[in-house]
Amino acid sequence: MSIVGIELLPSTDRHRRYVVVETMVSIGISALLSAAFAWVIFGHAVPVAAGNTAFRIDAMIQALIVAFMSAVVPSLLLGRRMKSGLILRAGSRAAWWPNHLVLRSALLAAIVAAPATAAHLGATFFMLDHHFSLAGLLVWKAVYGSIIAAVSTGTALRLMLAQPVGLKPEGVS
Repeated sequence: MSIVGIELLPSTDRHRRYVVVETMVSIGISALLSAAFAWVIFGHAVPVAAGNTAFRIDAMIQALIVAFMSAVVPSLLLGRRMKSGLILRAGSRAAWWPNHLVLRSALLAAIVAAPATAAHLGATFFMLDHHFSLAGLLVWKAVYGSIIAAVSTGTALRLMLAQPVGLKPEGVS
């Protein structure tokens, strides 16, 4: 079974475990960084209105950055492990996914960020009168970053594992 041109789960327990562990690490890092950047950007301006234009624009920027970095960094690490032979290729993917890591990560970031931003805007639309305290803002941004990282990292790693045979992982040194 596949979605967006890749198999939903890698074929072996070792591959599945690798994807889950790396995804959990990425979720933790993204949550911490999302909260830290929210504190730096909005910490001086609390309470922050859910309908605040800067808050809504930040959600789009956060979605793109978190999705891209959650795809590219774990993929680079996996590519090095694949290049050294520690992890073998597994699975398959549609031919329309770019082979180059940065291009593939950028495409994935756009695919993940668009609905994430729409969901954020939709949720905050119903909270226009709500004002986030600093703690509430940090939790909101951490959860938002975590969800984006979960989708982006898992998908990126499955795409990397399914790199066509005979192609070296491009963008990996």
